Amino acid sequence: WQKQFGKSIGHHAPSAFEGSLTRKAEALGGGTLLINTFQTALSQTCLCGNRKKKSLSERTHRCTECGFTAPRDQFSAYLALHTSWTD
Repeated sequence: WQKQFGKSIGHHAPSAFEGSLTRKAEALGGGTLLINTFQTALSQTCLCGNRKKKSLSERTHRCTECGFTAPRDQFSAYLALHTSWTD
């Protein structure tokens, strides 16, 4: 897809997925909440509050401050689930 359509596929594919996911959640009686990924930086944040920028190839979260280790994607999903919602 990327070779044939170039940058335009990147602009439309995420929003199409988001729309589809939202419609399916609402059809089943649920809903969705959007998280500002720029402010939360879930893949860079540890439970202790320490933040460290990681490269995309780094798939394991390892905190140098508290020593906590976990799979990066699963830990980010856990943090998203427990994000507090404030205005």
